[in-house]
Amino acid sequence: MIREGLQEKIKAVKKIGYEELRQFMLGQPGPDEPDLPEMMVFDETQPGAELVRLVSYQRSGSTMTRAYVEKIMGIYTGNDEGGLNVRGTMGLYQTVGCDNRTILVKSHVPMNSRPCEVSRAVVILRSPFDVIPSFFNLHLTGSHTKTEIDGGQFIESLFQKFAVKNISIWRDWVLYWVKKKKIPLHFIRYEDLLSDPEPVLKRTLEFIMGVPDISGTRLERYVKTAVSEKSPQMYVPRQGKVNANMHLFSENLKNSIFNKCGPLFNHFFPELVKAQTNEK
Repeated sequence: MIREGLQEKIKAVKKIGYEELRQFMLGQPGPDEPDLPEMMVFDETQPGAELVRLVSYQRSGSTMTRAYVEKIMGIYTGNDEGGLNVRGTMGLYQTVGCDNRTILVKSHVPMNSRPCEVSRAVVILRSPFDVIPSFFNLHLTGSHTKTEIDGGQFIESLFQKFAVKNISIWRDWVLYWVKKKKIPLHFIRYEDLLSDPEPVLKRTLEFIMGVPDISGTRLERYVKTAVSEKSPQMYVPRQGKVNANMHLFSENLKNSIFNKCGPLFNHFFPELVKAQTNEK
């Protein structure tokens, strides 16, 4: 049930045509313009954008990526479950679904998402050595924000079994997208989004907008402003970590994971391979 007053707030959100937004974003900024756009949705009575999926294995950074895109483009992102979200993103009140009110739709395909017609996909990858502990926390606490592993209640045997099962699921999920040839794909890494977000977001928005370069445009200006501020959030998550959970995996399990995922690690996470080689 929609909370009282929410429907009025949703109706008050500014609507804009996709072509109008595109021309504005790819134009040159004036000297006295705001550093970031106001929040909007596309006018569903006008031709919409070609939808782009934002796909990830759970706990891989889709929330942060959506929040960045919303902050930079001023357009609500969606999810393929649709519906309204009273928390929203960045203090907003709406999560649009898989329709022409948005351009970017969050998804966990092929894990647990509904069908959604899209023309391209941004694929977010995160090291399984960080994804699996984060996913384990989610299963254990039923929360995106609470922590058990770091709270001294780490159940080693349960985690090892969970990791054995989920590393195969993670590998198969990545291979599903690596082998997908029907639509254009753009791969990004959560680790890079944390450490150096500007080039990651610049290339991602170029892919979303279908242009080779956004240098000199309002969109580039908005990217620079967004990354100069604190990372946007949809909720207050557990602190995202990079390569901080290797100690949770037994040596036998680590070796098994490297054997299963070696080719993927070589391509997407060469620093993991290098670190593992140096240990031996």
